[in-house]
Amino acid sequence: LDEAGFVSVVATNVEYVFHRYLKLGDVISGRTKLVDVSEEKATGLGIGHFVTTETEYVDENDEPVGSMFFRILKFRPGTGRVNKKPDPKAEALEAAGLNPDDYLSPPERPTRPRPQWNQDQKWFWEGLKNHELRIQRFTDDGTLMFPPANANPNTHSMEYDWIVSSGKGTLYSHTVVHYPQVPSFDYPLIVGLVELEEGVRIITNIVNVKPEQIEIGMPVEVCFPDTNSDHDIVLHQFQPAQPSRTEETKKRSEMSEGDQLPLCPVPLTPRLIISTALATRDFQDVHHDRDAAHQKGSKDIFMNILSTAGITARWLGDWAGNNVIFEDLKIQLGAPNYPYDTMTMSGNVQTLNDDGSITVSFNGDNKLGSHVKGTATLRFTD
Repeated sequence: LDEAGFVSVVATNVEYVFHRYLKLGDVISGRTKLVDVSEEKATGLGIGHFVTTETEYVDENDEPVGSMFFRILKFRPGTGRVNKKPDPKAEALEAAGLNPDDYLSPPERPTRPRPQWNQDQKWFWEGLKNHELRIQRFTDDGTLMFPPANANPNTHSMEYDWIVSSGKGTLYSHTVVHYPQVPSFDYPLIVGLVELEEGVRIITNIVNVKPEQIEIGMPVEVCFPDTNSDHDIVLHQFQPAQPSRTEETKKRSEMSEGDQLPLCPVPLTPRLIISTALATRDFQDVHHDRDAAHQKGSKDIFMNILSTAGITARWLGDWAGNNVIFEDLKIQLGAPNYPYDTMTMSGNVQTLNDDGSITVSFNGDNKLGSHVKGTATLRFTD
């Protein structure tokens, strides 16, 4: 397929079945067979073929321990579907035999309006540059204020300093802005009132969550993403709080179909994408070499499917507890996980199975849409 020009590759599906967990001293080997090569397909990424393999893993006694069903798309770069609105200027240049890219530059997205402040609030904005959410504290009685004020409303004192907030709190109220849409903001635009652990409330944007996933009282934490602001401006926003690992393994008898799993935002840094690809022994250059990714039709490096599977399993395990047993994990990829985005995991208990296991369905969404969806079968000891 490479010799025929199908040099770009992206994984689309993986299904794991776990017959038993591994033990120290196990010697594991795998036997991989080619299951299928599809006919030529026209996809959004490009024209190519789906290649399906199946790997059986066995121990030193040739006893099966698990299997992996794996499908990738091998495609020709530059042959994907491009959905662009007609541009009369570009069409006129092409009709004249000229390359529009040599004459037209893409419109720049306007930045957010600059917040207004003076020297009295400089300490707050300097804190945001250091990824610190600072809260004003009046030194005479310890009153905390947000937004900053010139004088203590209780004593009228003007002497104050500041503390660094933990950045953790709960969502007190929220609204979703639908209209008018301003080009410098991302939509849906969720505006929330967050009650911080320190007791003050702060108006902010709530990000990395869908409006329908918002709940009053949900735990949130501060983050400092790229907000399309001027280069010297850093803005605070809030996202669902990272869930902590369950100390005691959950009991199936206490679960109901439809129970929601905790939201979990995963920052997609270049380090995470590159290091997890290497850790899973995936040395495809599109996961660590930006120039190679561009040449093969991608706008940037992107997360590999094995990393997505590992992150998903870790999140499920953190929710379920140490003694949960994974029986299978099935995932399907959609929009790529590019650097400098955030993937937020969500899910629910789909089925309480008759054999004592449960099936959990899950999604992982980024700014482009759904990156991963799938199911997992889990067994608990109770």
